[in-house]
Amino acid sequence: MLARDPKHYAMASKVVMAMLELGQADNALLLLDEIRHAMATNDDAESLAQMLHALAARLTGRLEPHEWLVELYTQVNDAFHLPEALAQLGQAAAAGGHFDRAKEVYEQLIERSPEDQNIRANLEQVRARLGMNPLKAPAATPVPVVEEVVAAKEFVEPPLDEETEQFITVALTDVDLFSSYGLTPKAIDLLERVIVRAPRYTPALEKLLDLHLGEGNNQRTAELAAHLMKIHTERGDSANAERFAELCRRFQRAASLDPAPAEPMVEFAIPPAERGFDVSMKAPSADEAVEEFVIAPTDAPHKMEPPSPHDSVHELDLSDEWASISEDAIGAAGDRPPN
Repeated sequence: MLARDPKHYAMASKVVMAMLELGQADNALLLLDEIRHAMATNDDAESLAQMLHALAARLTGRLEPHEWLVELYTQVNDAFHLPEALAQLGQAAAAGGHFDRAKEVYEQLIERSPEDQNIRANLEQVRARLGMNPLKAPAATPVPVVEEVVAAKEFVEPPLDEETEQFITVALTDVDLFSSYGLTPKAIDLLERVIVRAPRYTPALEKLLDLHLGEGNNQRTAELAAHLMKIHTERGDSANAERFAELCRRFQRAASLDPAPAEPMVEFAIPPAERGFDVSMKAPSADEAVEEFVIAPTDAPHKMEPPSPHDSVHELDLSDEWASISEDAIGAAGDRPPN
């Protein structure tokens, strides 16, 4: 089919997803390389990005998925996702010993966000591995401040433990697969679990913001944008802090125009079913049969106890969902007449 016309990539894209589910990531990479240009030029950039994210999560030692994501976001002028894709490419290149490529990527990121201390530190490490001299200290420039963005302060980002990193990797792969099948509510639910486990993991937060934006949930979009704004402010990244501040303002206004009156915003709402945050119990009325919990807004960072090894968040049994999807796909294929 592809040899006859490269634009007939729909069936090939389904084969790529099937290969991913079966653990054949290398074969999926080869097939996706044949169809990715056609997908990018035929308004299927979002589906292509989801498959590339899934491949990047499974092929941790390969640069191709990251390179193709950067190429895709550059081609479609997606300034929102391009910085994240560049950062992930830089990390993958450095981890794989490709220090020259990592240096190029981090230099691109420094041009975009010259005040981001995390990027500057990564670039310094890569330059040191290449035997290069340290960077000159940047000239002091005034930091743009918006009304919601406070002055940047030093903040040491706590590292994720190995178990949490593994959980996030598996979860984000399943989020991309859910999204590719149109199961957005399941993808949102899984991402909400991820950010309970890692509240400052920005790739998951931005994915969740994208999904709520696509679902038209203006209130939750504004809350997530406010949380991302605060994280980037604490990291000293004023460019991204301003970007998310503008998103927060925009969707706060949109939420105020929604038919239903918007609830007062909290700094960052966490699903009430999860425990481990600073919560207070609201006394139920005599007719209420359940306890209602509300998040207590606070200026201090949320504190969370280390999760128990038996915490349900570790166990993501998605077999029923994938079995249902596979049966639907097989049934749909059986209904079509043979070629």
